[in-house]
Amino acid sequence: MNNKPKLLANASRSWPEALAIVFSMLAIVISAYSLVAARQQHEDERSSEMLDALFEDWDNLSAALAEDWEVSYLGEPPETYYTARDLLRRTLAGISTEEKLRVLALERVYASRILAMFEHSQKQWQLAVKAGDATRLELMNTEMDFWTRVQLRNPRLLWYWSKDGGGVLWVADQETIPFYDARVLHDPDHPLTYAPDPVGVVQVEVDEDSAPANEPR
Repeated sequence: MNNKPKLLANASRSWPEALAIVFSMLAIVISAYSLVAARQQHEDERSSEMLDALFEDWDNLSAALAEDWEVSYLGEPPETYYTARDLLRRTLAGISTEEKLRVLALERVYASRILAMFEHSQKQWQLAVKAGDATRLELMNTEMDFWTRVQLRNPRLLWYWSKDGGGVLWVADQETIPFYDARVLHDPDHPLTYAPDPVGVVQVEVDEDSAPANEPR
């Protein structure tokens, strides 16, 4: 019996089935690629938005410090801190007690504002770690390195954030305090080389008998 027509018929049916399988697999691959591409685009957009927000925060802080130039040295890295501080000391040497008090009040406002900015960046870093977003995580790692190795090591901020100094850190989130302690004060790979500055640019003589002490928390 001749099976050739039967084999040809089977072959003619198998080709469309094979093509259907191939096209189905291609559709799956294309869908997967589209999903990955869409996710990457979303991550890129989020990273771009985050970067814009970070730059906006720093631009706003820089603009504010330029306006309140008497405390602009709070934005200085440790390496240039004392040069900026001493210049401001000479500039403000002749101001009244009331003006000195205004400068001290401004300093505390900015120390608290910078704390809030740092905590916001820390939360963004934690979200990037949790999400496993490599692009955002790389961005936030760079941001946190700047915070913990440069900005927060400003000697005057070290004093303001010290519990024995300005005490601003008392109002920080409970997650912030150990993070700050580990990454700023006691990082073995990047040891702290500048001490807190308890004086700053102005000094006001205070009667210790009438000055209220910080209450323990």
